[in-house]
Amino acid sequence: MYKNLFLILICLIITFFMACKAVQVKDIHTENEEQGENKTGELVMAMSPAKIDFDPLHAYTSSEAQFYSAVYEGLVAYHPVTLAPIPALAINWEISEDGLIYTFYLREYAVFSNGDTVTAEDVRNSWIRFMEPGTTAEYSVFFDIIKGAKDYRASETGDAADIGIRALSDTKLEVELEKPASHFLKLLCHMSFIPLHKTYAGREGWGKDKSIISNGPYFLFDRDDNEMILRKNNLHWFSEHVEIDTVRVLFMDDKTEISDMFNNYRIHWALNWESELLDDTSLLVLNPMFATSYLFFVSRQPPWNDPRVRRGLARLLPWNELRSEDVYFTTDTLVPKITDYPEVKGLKEKNSDEGLSLLEEAGFPGGAGLPPLTIKIPDDEGSIEIAGILAETWKEECGLEVKIKVVPRSIYFDELYKEDYTIGTTTWIGDFADPIAFLQMWTSGSNLNEARYTNPAYDALIEDSYKEKGTSRYEILAKAEELLLYEAVVLPLRNYPALNLVNSNLIEGWYPNPLDIHPFHFINFKEDKIYPGIVLGNGTATDNG
Repeated sequence: MYKNLFLILICLIITFFMACKAVQVKDIHTENEEQGENKTGELVMAMSPAKIDFDPLHAYTSSEAQFYSAVYEGLVAYHPVTLAPIPALAINWEISEDGLIYTFYLREYAVFSNGDTVTAEDVRNSWIRFMEPGTTAEYSVFFDIIKGAKDYRASETGDAADIGIRALSDTKLEVELEKPASHFLKLLCHMSFIPLHKTYAGREGWGKDKSIISNGPYFLFDRDDNEMILRKNNLHWFSEHVEIDTVRVLFMDDKTEISDMFNNYRIHWALNWESELLDDTSLLVLNPMFATSYLFFVSRQPPWNDPRVRRGLARLLPWNELRSEDVYFTTDTLVPKITDYPEVKGLKEKNSDEGLSLLEEAGFPGGAGLPPLTIKIPDDEGSIEIAGILAETWKEECGLEVKIKVVPRSIYFDELYKEDYTIGTTTWIGDFADPIAFLQMWTSGSNLNEARYTNPAYDALIEDSYKEKGTSRYEILAKAEELLLYEAVVLPLRNYPALNLVNSNLIEGWYPNPLDIHPFHFINFKEDKIYPGIVLGNGTATDNG
């Protein structure tokens, strides 16, 4: 009996893998065209126009992180509620006793959207690409935890074979760390760690193509300045559980039109709207994020590289006005609240006497001799108001000449890499729930260090934190944060909230979370719900009246 069952099982397994192989050779784009566009299964999202680059080398924004969770898949992925790392491209993994070696086992039936198998070598090559000397990848610092990565990045003629990433077979990847890192699996959820198809090796500029080859539950079908269309990837291992066939992203700035379309069920999820025009404001979802909005000094050139100058100017500011009670979740620290993380002291109050004393100590009595200061901000009302407060205060307190440069938000993040300003502003969303997500970026060799801040003492604290675990590690990181805040490199304003407009009457599987990332493949339409304007299977629409 057991022998017969065994033979039956073997036959079933062989049949299964033959079927998988047959599916792999069929182009996913062709398969979707044959199925036709299923309007009943189309999720519509509206957001402001944004730079979406599908080359992870240049991806930087939270909007890109949202779409990467659909189009790409790394070894692990975010749980849609807890954001804990869950199996994705890697079906499982092992960790050595000393915490230095991670062995990942890839799914044998994982393929790209064109049917090619995703291999451990694809993962390795994609990661090495981030570390290549001279590469200006924003998140390359995230790879420094891997053995040999930091040295390779800093070299001119390094050997990639020395990096601790080894493809032992098509489905087995070994990663050796420089030091134990308890947050490593969380880090791998980040969009920088996805595998790329061989097609893109050595190519530039492809991240803005209208369609690409990828390995996620959806693929980029088409896009232009007005919209982006994602289609279900029927070759993906999770595809039978993905219920929505098409995601249509509308790039719109007209809040009145968005609100009207949402009220009429033509948009299911929106990131901008007019609250007064909404029929049902209970569909607004507000939750705190693992994110902080802050000002920062570009501190490479004198006199802004002198902490006395930065702190002196910071002490002159009216912090109670900048952190108005009308704003959600104001803060004077950089790292959002984390269990067991020590209390950190930041700048809370104005102190003109201390501020002027520090400027005098730095050689600028009463502010005399300070060069003009330029504040670069995006074109939104809140940023313009804050820049105005800074300019007016410094003119009154120390006669400082301040210029305000307003930049369209769609290109603002690219503008931050230019050194034609003194103070910028941004909102940083931690890529994983650990203080290092907010603190490693300010180290000397980090491409995320927009402040161009360099302090060996700070670098040493971050390095020392890797030698510790638990509360001891947190205590060292808290000292690093206090140093950063004391030297006024970063001036926190608030822990940024996530605010979304989601038609939870119609869709489910959309969950609020601290990173504001909501994987499309977990979202579906509720059963037995027919709303005005929804296109039915027979091509007719329900009455809007």
